[in-house]
Amino acid sequence: MATLRAFGFAPDARLKWQNRVSGRIAAGKVAALKGLSFVAAVSELPRKARNTWTPPVIPRSWFRGGEGSGSAGTFGGLGKIGSDGIDYGAGRPLIDSLRVRKLHSLLAANGKVPGQGVRVAVIDADFHLGSPIFADMKSRIRDQWDFVDSLPQAVTDSFLNSHGGECMSLIGGNLPGTLVGAAPGADFMLYRAEETGQERYVEEDWV
Repeated sequence: MATLRAFGFAPDARLKWQNRVSGRIAAGKVAALKGLSFVAAVSELPRKARNTWTPPVIPRSWFRGGEGSGSAGTFGGLGKIGSDGIDYGAGRPLIDSLRVRKLHSLLAANGKVPGQGVRVAVIDADFHLGSPIFADMKSRIRDQWDFVDSLPQAVTDSFLNSHGGECMSLIGGNLPGTLVGAAPGADFMLYRAEETGQERYVEEDWV
């Protein structure tokens, strides 16, 4: 690595087991880099232009009255119990909008637990999984890693706002009477590869 740095290569990420590095170097030095005795190959990775995309507004149809007219907790007269006996609680309208209940009903009819035998990898910015909605799934986290801080643990028991936690609640959350996710019986691999405080190219390499 020291030789690469001296050559003008700025490393971003190192893949230890694959014996690879990613980073940046002046375009005029790429050909010479390929000629170094210990370099087997060089692949150029074009960097993305600055993101100017604006997310679309998604109708919040699971609120009573449709988009923009509801507030948290106003779910109309929809029931809470699915035909397979799962109690989705206040999350039932959301689950229905994603058609998860139909999937659960089909699996239940065939005697299967949603997600059982499936391994799901989630790459996100953080995994603050202190809520009781995650108590059941924590024993099924098979692998995790924090690439941002180079730590073997990406999951915390904090109750902080968490994009990864929000995504995980829809996938593996399991708190009957509140919310049951799409695959509560799955195994999980959770990886932190985004730093929320800033946007850096190295995040692409971590992914």
